[in-house]
Amino acid sequence: MTAVIEKRVTALPCAEKVNTAVVTETVTAAVQLDKTVAVVVAGTQGPVGPRGQPGPAGGSAFIRIAGEPISALRAVYELPSGAVHPLSADDAEHIDLLAGITITSASAGQEITVQRAGPLDASGLNLQPGRVWLGTDGALTQTPPESGFDTLLGYATAEQRLYIDISETIQLEQ
Repeated sequence: MTAVIEKRVTALPCAEKVNTAVVTETVTAAVQLDKTVAVVVAGTQGPVGPRGQPGPAGGSAFIRIAGEPISALRAVYELPSGAVHPLSADDAEHIDLLAGITITSASAGQEITVQRAGPLDASGLNLQPGRVWLGTDGALTQTPPESGFDTLLGYATAEQRLYIDISETIQLEQ
């Protein structure tokens, strides 16, 4: 094997038997592998990749299909079909299907983003620091329910920040 290095470069290990290598500059190298010649060039920046999943890192936000028109910042339940609908604190049929809180809005049949956990910053929250419960028609409320189900969705640390930390639902006495 013969190698001529004209400029200082960092060589990477190669599994192939190399007969000769000529480095003409720090970004280009010509390498002969037996009878095959490969030219290695430092690449340029490629195109922008596809957009990642919405929401915070860690996969706590996901996309579903709105089963009806739904606004952002509503607690929703998910049906087996993947369709989501607003959930109310008195909805005994769907209370155990709570999926999370919408962070986008959508018309029926369109994609909607739902967040299950973690910090949620949104200008429309208008909360006081303290606990946040499930209200009527998916509304977020800071008044605990007096009937139906007590579902603590998380806690606000500022007017525009909610930490989603969904607790086990408690059925209230009738």
